[in-house]
Amino acid sequence: MTRRRLTECLDLMVSEATGALEAVGFDFVTLDEQGRILSDHQYFDTPPTYVVPAPGETD
Repeated sequence: MTRRRLTECLDLMVSEATGALEAVGFDFVTLDEQGRILSDHQYFDTPPTYVVPAPGETD
């Protein structure tokens, strides 16, 4: 029997210039018994600008 492990990771991409959140996403990685990657699926999306303001931008 082959054992596989699914690992999930949340990714955040932040602008170096402004510090604003540019993208959010998830990685789903399937590993074999030795910890080697069998598959890697990455999903990214641009967040709505009204949800996460850049640092220092407050009302």
